[in-house]
Amino acid sequence: MKNIIGLLALITVIFSSQVFATTPEDVKSLVKCTESWPNHPFGTITTDSKIRVIRGQVKVAGVGGETKDTIVTTKPELILVRPSVSVMSTANYELMNPNGWYCFTGKVTVMGASHIIAHCDAKLSSSEGVTVFGKGDPNSQGTTVMGSSSVKRVNCKK
Repeated sequence: MKNIIGLLALITVIFSSQVFATTPEDVKSLVKCTESWPNHPFGTITTDSKIRVIRGQVKVAGVGGETKDTIVTTKPELILVRPSVSVMSTANYELMNPNGWYCFTGKVTVMGASHIIAHCDAKLSSSEGVTVFGKGDPNSQGTTVMGSSSVKRVNCKK
């Protein structure tokens, strides 16, 4: 059991760092996501585009990390959120950049819950989304099997 917890901690550290590199597959996902934003400010997206990437987390039976983005930019920023996996756990995403345009490449929740807490002004989109035997928020991103997904907006101006 100690080795499993150590392995999960290592996977969490590896998956939690933020990078700026994009692959051709990332570009395909980003193009699909930005199609839902007809007036996005990013122009043509290529592998040379400056895209911040938030790596996904792995959480099994309550052990693992959370996905948090507390970086606030003064200009619009396109952010690719890589897939996270949550099995028998609650996966939380905190996306607090009001100028963030978050593109989810997917998430997988099995027998658990996935909650996205996003700044009111942040934009959310996904290149995919499926719910099987579960409850899914239509604004939630990814795949949910026997679980639930939700999106909550915070810091909204009255």
